[in-house]
Formats: sequence, C-alpha cells, structure tokens
Amino acid sequence: MGYVYFMKKIKSNYPINNYLNNHALNKAVSFHMPGHMNGKGILSKYKKNMGSYDITEIVGADNFHEASGIIKESLQKISTKIHCDQSLYLLNGTTSGILALMKYVSLKKGKILIPRDAHQSVINGCILFNTEVVFSNIETHKKYGIPNPLSLLQIKHSLQKHHNISYVLITSPTYYGFVSDIKRISEYLHEKGIVLFVDQAHGSHFIHNEHLPESAIRQGTDVVVESLHKTQNCLTQSAIIHGNNKMVDLALLMDIVKSLTTTSPSYLLMSLMEQALLSNYHKAYNKLFKTINFFIKNCPFPVCETDDITRIIIDVSKAKLTGNEIADLLHKKNIDIEMASLTHLVLITTPNHRKKDFVLLLNQLNNLEKGKNKAILAYPTFEPVQVIDIKKAKIMPTKTIQLNKAIGKICGTIIVPYPPGIPLLYYGEEISQLHIDYITLILRSGQAVMGLDSNYIKIIEV
Repeated sequence: MGYVYFMKKIKSNYPINNYLNNHALNKAVSFHMPGHMNGKGILSKYKKNMGSYDITEIVGADNFHEASGIIKESLQKISTKIHCDQSLYLLNGTTSGILALMKYVSLKKGKILIPRDAHQSVINGCILFNTEVVFSNIETHKKYGIPNPLSLLQIKHSLQKHHNISYVLITSPTYYGFVSDIKRISEYLHEKGIVLFVDQAHGSHFIHNEHLPESAIRQGTDVVVESLHKTQNCLTQSAIIHGNNKMVDLALLMDIVKSLTTTSPSYLLMSLMEQALLSNYHKAYNKLFKTINFFIKNCPFPVCETDDITRIIIDVSKAKLTGNEIADLLHKKNIDIEMASLTHLVLITTPNHRKKDFVLLLNQLNNLEKGKNKAILAYPTFEPVQVIDIKKAKIMPTKTIQLNKAIGKICGTIIVPYPPGIPLLYYGEEISQLHIDYITLILRSGQAVMGLDSNYIKIIEV
C-alpha cells in the first residue's frame, strides 16, 4: 500500500475479531478489493448458509483432485463460457496458479520472459522451482506517469537480446487498468513457437460486458490466471486458471496445480466462483458505466483514460494534499480506496456500487484545496545489470549497509517502491547511482520502499 490507514488502538483478547467487528459496524464505503464490497455482492443465501456450505468431500460432493461429478460439470460449464479447453478452480488464490506456471516451465526446461511489474509470486516461483527467467523493462505512460503494460515492441526487443526464450508472461490488465495488445502479441509469439501466459488477476470481470476489454483467453493466450475476489462477488483467495491444449500440456499443468492446492478444498469458494462466472451481469455493468460517467463528469480532478473503465485512476497532482494524505482523509470520512500514490488515487468499482457512493466521494474531493503541481516520480526505464542469477543470489550470504554506500554492490533482496509496486531491484542485480537517487527521492516524498530497513539495504557478500 502507498499509505497507512488510521486505526484505533485495539484492546481485546481477540484483536482480529475486534477489528473485523468494528469494521463491519463502520459500514464504510469501499472502493477496494474484494469485489463484493463489504459483502454487498454476497447473496443472502450464502450469508445465511455459510456453515452449511462449508463442507468436506462427503457423498455426492465430488472430489476436487479427481473430479467426476458436480465439480467437473461446473468447470466444464465455465470453460465453455470462457471459450477455453479447460478451467480449474484455484483455492489458494492466483498465487498458486502463478507458482504452477513457473513449475511447469521448469519441468519443461524452458526459459521465461517476464515484465518487471510481474507479481511477486512469479519471482517466488522462479526461485522455488529453479526456473530460468529474464526480465523485460517497463515503460511509463508519457501523460500520466504510471506504468504501461508490456508492449509487442518491448517483447521483440527482449527476444532479440535474450535467446532461447520459450515462454512469455504478461500482466494484463495492469494494476492501473491498462491492457496489452494480447491478440497481436499471441500471434507473433505463436509464429515463433513461444507460449504465452497472462496474469489477468484484475480482469476476471471482462467476460461480463462487451464494453470491457476482451478476455485474454479469447485472444489466443495459452494460459490465463484470474483473481475473482478482486473484482467479482467472491471471497478472498478465490481464483481460477484457464488453458488451451494447442501449445501447453494441460494434463501436466493441471496436475501441478492440484499438487499445490490444499487437500481440503473450500466448497464455499467454489460455489461463489461458479455463481460469479456463470451469472449474467451485463445489465448491471451497463448501469455501473452510467454511474462512472457521472462521476468522471463531476470529478474536480482529471480521471485518467484507461482500458478498463471500472478501474478509476484520479490524477490529484493539482491538489494541495498528496494522494496518500487524501486517502487518509477519505478513510477518516469512512471511504476506503484501493491505493494512493503521491499524485494518483486508484479505485476499484463494481456493480455493487450505487450512485450515492460516488456522490459521497465527490463531496469529499470537492472539499479539497487546490495547490501547486507535484513532481511526478517517473519509474526509471534503465535496465539493471544481472550480476548473479536470481536463484543463486537468493540463498547467498548478505550483509546490511547504508544505502548511500551501496553503489556498485550486488542487491541481496527485492527493492519495491510503493507505488507503483514494481521491483526496482531483484536479487543479484547491481545497485547503481541511478537506483540510489530514485530510492532517495521516493523516501523523501513520503512513499514506502519495501526491502529497505530505514536507509539500509542488504547486499550480497562476494
């Protein structure tokens, strides 16, 4: 997160219970995940029968690991609607699907190209399964100063620079609602015999309306992973994987997924995912679009034009307060947003929102004082030098030194400025003066940098 929530001090023998009870009583307006928005999208039958729905593999309930009954039928209906050869519920979140992909690449002895905005589970999977990985740098949007999705041009450049790449993973949509040109990318890669994976964690809702971007699985992608809990009426950890047989051994991949999945699958999660994917929300999204357009028209600050209209990015660079300060102010007014940076607010919206939710937000934004433009800290476009293989670097001895003394040293951790949440440095990469300058600017602006201990950084002892 790019900001810290204001929290009351909790005095209780059950601190988690106490916090959740207080949170429920507050009835906050939510513009962040999960997509059911504080339970508004959860049907009453689930709330009433939660205990009864939380079953194990009793008679007639099928077996997740050897499905032949209701689970198999449910997944077949979903894959038919999605237009893919096979789907499988991910009951440990999208992370388990990403880990499965990295294990698959490792077993196939392949090399995978990933963008630097890849989810941390991709790197964890590469390290866990000794997967050979190379990185493609990320460019920032010239107008908005936020990360762009991986482009075909960047992929071509990376393929020219790095040989023997057999897999490419793309994050689309990005956290900011931009999508890659999946159709052209998949066609180009398939001509070269390269498999395409797409982390569509934030785009599982794309199937519900033609005014949303087209789902990656319908544009030639070989395997797609999605987090249903981010934008749909599902509980946290709800996710799914879709695949096509042409270039991927789906039998092997799905076996890997199952090997990484709990042996006590949640029927409650599966039921909610089935409901979310097979229901028709077309009219509900049309209604949401009208409300979003009302918000954009009346918002006192510019709203960035992204590919996913439901992901609202507000440019608050002309507000006197920073985005982080605005987020804290909104929280105190019982409005929670997904993320804030120095200059932007990120909101997740779903059909569970009502016009009154947006009106409350508009009232607060209209009360904000305008001020001088703040400098946008554009994410660096220079590519770090990989001195030691990331998998080897992860387990090598490290020591901690002051950041300003780390020039030319080898990074012994992952450095992630928030925002944008994209790793600036990975294990085994050389720390340059440019890295230190950027990190220093981020810290001075009040943003968070994961991987640092105050002004100290871990380096590899060589």
